[in-house]
Order: sequence, then structure tokens, then C-alpha cells
Amino acid sequence: MIGVTTELVKHKEERKIVYDIEVEDNHNFYANHFLVHNCGVLTAKKKYFLRVRDNEGTRYPEDDPKIKVMGLEIIKSSTPLWSKKYLKEAIPHILDKDENDLRDWVNTIKQSFVTVNLNQIAAVGGVNNLDYKLGEKGVPFGARAALIHNKYACDNDFESTYAPITAGDKCKRLYLTTPNKFNSNIIAYTNDQFIKEIDDVDYDTQFEKMFIKPLEIMTKPMGYNMRKETESLDDW
Repeated sequence: MIGVTTELVKHKEERKIVYDIEVEDNHNFYANHFLVHNCGVLTAKKKYFLRVRDNEGTRYPEDDPKIKVMGLEIIKSSTPLWSKKYLKEAIPHILDKDENDLRDWVNTIKQSFVTVNLNQIAAVGGVNNLDYKLGEKGVPFGARAALIHNKYACDNDFESTYAPITAGDKCKRLYLTTPNKFNSNIIAYTNDQFIKEIDDVDYDTQFEKMFIKPLEIMTKPMGYNMRKETESLDDW
């Protein structure tokens, strides 16, 4: 855990005696209404999360503090709804407990990941250019996923049901196990009803990229290893 101020706090690999200045009982102090608190994690400049008790004069209840997040995947529009929910729920485990507790908690929530509506675990992202041909080298994965969707809709006369994805559209994306009817390891879609066409979701890859990687960013300052002794989603 490190303190967060308006300046970037840099970590140095050295050992020395440090002193924690704090108020008795609530373990924090206020200076000109700016919060100084020892309960937060800074992952990079302007990227952090912390438990706020007071913010420029606004005091939050002791039993219901505000969680402030800046610059992390937990607040990005591309992060799946399921991941946002559980990345936020991970914060108390990170701030108040230890690595083993966090790893155990992650294993308990995996069952929810594989049973929730696919739209809740799909990543969201735009596609800027679709002037590519399937099979050619160098096609960005987002464009390839959209082209696969359009080909499937066209080949199965579904274009009136699932409108072709065009440049500029925001899509949802899911990783797939192979082989599958799409002949692809990823698929994009814009119509939420398209999930009924999908029956080969690669939950392990989806979980890894949409939850574990963002969680690793949040826990990197503590040196946690989130891949140690974790269970495969195949176990579920």
C-alpha cells in the first residue's frame, strides 16, 4: 500500500526506516481539505485506486467510504460489465487483505463468469477500418472479428437480422475455441441477440484478457502473482 498525493509517488528498491504520520483511530489526516490517506494503490502516473474518507470537505461515512479510481480498466468503456463489477469488488481484498485471500476470492467468482449472459463478459471496442480481406496478413483483430461476423451473416442470409458491421461501429467481442462454425478464434457483433449464434466461447481466454490482466495491473505494485495456483475455467 502506498500513499497518494497530487504528485507521482515513485518507488525505489531500497530498505530504510519510514514513519507513518496519522491520526489516532482513523489512521489518516487532512490538510486544507485535501485527503492524505495510507489506503490506496498507485500503479502509474494518474492511474490509481484508493479509499476516500474526505474529498475537499466532503466527508464520507466511516462504514461507506468512496472508492476513487483513476485511469484503470475498471472505469473504461471497453471493459465488460461483469469485469467492472468484480474489479471494483476486488479493491477491498487488495487494500485490506493479502495475496492468498485475493486468489481464493478470484476462484470463487469464476463460476459466475461462465454462467452469466455473454453480453456481460464481452469486450467493447470500435472498428475504424474494414478495408481488408479475410485471410490476408496484418488484419487487426478487431477488423477481423467484424469481417467474420459479416461473412457469417451473409452466408446464412441473416443480414436483415444482423446488420453488417461498418467502419465506425462499436462492437462487442468474444474469444472462441476452435474449430467452430465461424472458423475464427474471435467474433464481433453489434446486435445483442447475436449471442444465440455463439456456442464456442473460449472462457479461459476471455477471463484472462478481460479480468485477470486488468487485475494484475491493479496488484502489480504489491508484487502479487495472480497465476499461481489458480484453477482453470474448464474445472467449472
